[in-house]
Amino acid sequence: MKKIILFFILAVFLLFRPYQLQKGLLLYNGDDYSYLAHATSIAFGQFPSYEKEFFTALAKDGLPSHPFGPGIMASPFVFFFSLFDRLGDSDIIVQRTRENLPGSWAAFGFFFSTVFYFLLALALFYRGLRFHFSRETASWAVILMVLAEGIPLYVLRRPVFSHVYELFLHAIPFFFLLRAFAQEKRSFSYKTMFLVGMACGMMALVRNNNVVWTLTWPVVLATVWPNNFWKKRFSLVALAYLGAAVPFVLFLVLPGFAFYTQAGAGYLLHAHTALFYLQRLWHIVFGIDWGLLYTAPFLVVGMLMLCVVRRDIRSRLLMLVAPLMVNFFIVMQWGTQASWYGYRYLLFSAVPVALFPFAFWLNKIFNEKLSWPRWFLVFLTLSPV
Repeated sequence: MKKIILFFILAVFLLFRPYQLQKGLLLYNGDDYSYLAHATSIAFGQFPSYEKEFFTALAKDGLPSHPFGPGIMASPFVFFFSLFDRLGDSDIIVQRTRENLPGSWAAFGFFFSTVFYFLLALALFYRGLRFHFSRETASWAVILMVLAEGIPLYVLRRPVFSHVYELFLHAIPFFFLLRAFAQEKRSFSYKTMFLVGMACGMMALVRNNNVVWTLTWPVVLATVWPNNFWKKRFSLVALAYLGAAVPFVLFLVLPGFAFYTQAGAGYLLHAHTALFYLQRLWHIVFGIDWGLLYTAPFLVVGMLMLCVVRRDIRSRLLMLVAPLMVNFFIVMQWGTQASWYGYRYLLFSAVPVALFPFAFWLNKIFNEKLSWPRWFLVFLTLSPV
C-alpha cells in the first residue's frame, strides 16, 4: 500500500494545480454544477428544494439534470467545510451562485470528498488482491490499472464529477468477493449483504446506467455460497436488494422525485448498421485518439487474461461482463469517448472485472524473475501516462 500512496503523491505532483483550485475549484460547466447542487442542497439544509442552489443543466422537473449519487456521498464533507463559510459569514449561506461557489469552503468539501473516496477505493482494491497475491503483485496491479490509466485526472483535475464515486462503490463488493474466495468457509453475513446492497443501490444513483450492476453484484456475491445453500443464496440476494432500495426511498421516493434518465439518453435508442458497430469496435480499441490499446492497455490485458484465471473466480467475473456490456454498448452508441479523458463510461466499471485477471498475469511475470517482461510493462505504461 505504501507504493500505491507514493505513486498517488507522484500523480498529485504532476497533475494537481493548486492555483486553479483556489481560482475556480476545478469546476466545469454543466455536469459539475449539478453534482455540487445536490451536495449543497443537503449540506445547507434545503433538500429536497433547489431554489437556493446554482446549476446550469436543468431537467424537465426543475432539478439539476444529473444523478443525485455523487452529491449525496459528498454532502457530509461539503457540510463540514461549509462551517468555515458560516464562520466567515459568506453569502453562500443564503444563496449559491456562480460567483460564490468557486473558491468556497463548501465546494472544497466536494474536492476533499473525491480524494477521500478515491483513496478508500485504492485501499479496498489492494486489500482484496492481498487475499490472493503478494504485496508486490497487489501494489503494482493497482498502480498500473488505476493510477497509470488516466483515472487520477478525475481526482485532481475534475473532482466534482461522478466516476470516482462509481469506482469506490465497485470496490466494495469487489473486496468482499475476493475475501470470500480466500476463506475456507465461503459465506457472507446478513449485515454484510445489506451494506453491499446499499452500495449497489448508490451505484444507480451515481450513474443511471449502473442499474444492471445494482442487480448483478448481489447475485454474484450470493453464488459464492455452496450450491446446496440455495435458500441462503435467495435470502441474501433479497436482503441485498432491500438494502439497494434504501437510497432510492430516502432520496427519490420520500422527496417525491421521479427517477429520470440523464440528458442524451436518446442516443441509446437509435439503431445502427452492423458495419457501424464493427467500425466503432475497431475505433474504441485501436483509434489513435482514445484507443484502449493506448490509453488503457492494462485494462485490455486484464480482460484477455480473464480466460485463464482460476475457474471459480472466473465464473463470477464472467457474470459481471453482462452489466459491463451495457456500458460498452453505451460507448458504442455514443459515437465518441464522451467529451473528456478516455472512455470514461467503460474504464471505471471495467476495473473490478479486469483487475484480478491482470494481477494474475502480473504474478506470473514476477514469479518468473525475468527482466524483459518488466521492461515490457514499462513500455506499456508510457502511452497512458
